[in-house]
Formats: sequence, structure tokens, C-alpha cells
Amino acid sequence: MKWIYENISNYGGDKNKIVLLGHSAGAHLVSLTGTSNLFLPARGIPLTAIKGIASIDTEGYNVVQQVNSGNETYINAFGTNEMDLFDASPIEQLFSNQSYPKFFVAKRGSSTRIRLADDFISRLESVGVSVSQVTANEYDHEGINEAIGAPNETLVTEPLKAFLADCFQ
Repeated sequence: MKWIYENISNYGGDKNKIVLLGHSAGAHLVSLTGTSNLFLPARGIPLTAIKGIASIDTEGYNVVQQVNSGNETYINAFGTNEMDLFDASPIEQLFSNQSYPKFFVAKRGSSTRIRLADDFISRLESVGVSVSQVTANEYDHEGINEAIGAPNETLVTEPLKAFLADCFQ
């Protein structure tokens, strides 16, 4: 991100119009990048330099909750140190005295998975973040990613295009 931020203008881009998009673990990472002061601000890049975060189908918004519920995938990836889990949880990085990029959240899956996304969306909105969202239970985990931009796909693609257009105004 630092390289992109510092060099994008050399390639015709605008460092003030960057949007990050991620799916699954990548959605967790872009959500964390857009909420935590440990990454961009620590490198001299304000969170507001990112105009949008598109998070596609993750359950990684609350790593503390995932580990405390016994989710082995999260325990193996993050360990059990409470501070590390807090730092890895996008939902725990949101404070009312900060500015954050807009978010697009595409969610699907079990009621627990949807609730994790809904909790994150509610927290974003509670600190004044603009959030666009879609529920796409028509797709499985791989299918939602493959659907984006597919011919005649409108459930995720059209709202994502509208979100991107709003970010790049």
C-alpha cells in the first residue's frame, strides 16, 4: 500500500482515489487495513486516503469472537493472545473520533456468518461510516467471488459498480 500510495501518480492514478477489494481472507485483510491505525497511519498514510473498502464474504470481522468460540482456523492463524486477537479484529478498530473509508460488504452463508457481517456493518454505521451491502445466498463461497463481473450477473456486480462509482466521484 505504501508503494502504491507513493507511486500511483507515476502510472496515471490518483493516490486520493484508492479502493481496496478482497474476498474471504483478503476481505478480512482489506477490512483491517481500512480500520486499523497499525497499518496505513503507522506508515504516514491516512485512512481517509482509501476511498472505499469492498469486503466480499468473510467471517473475519471479529477474530476475538471466532477464537473464543473455538474456531480452529482462527486459533491456528492468530493464536490466543487477547491483544493480538483484538488487533486482528476490524470490528474492534472502529472509534467514533476517527474517519474511515466507505465500505461495501457482500455477505452470504449461515445465519452465524451473516450475523458476523451484520455486527460489523452496525459497528461501522455507529461510527458514521457509509456502508453499502448485499446478501448473496444464491452463491457459495467461491461462487460469490466468481460472480463479480460475470456476464448478466446483477446481484453483486451492479451494487459493487455503484459503490465504486460513488468512491471515484
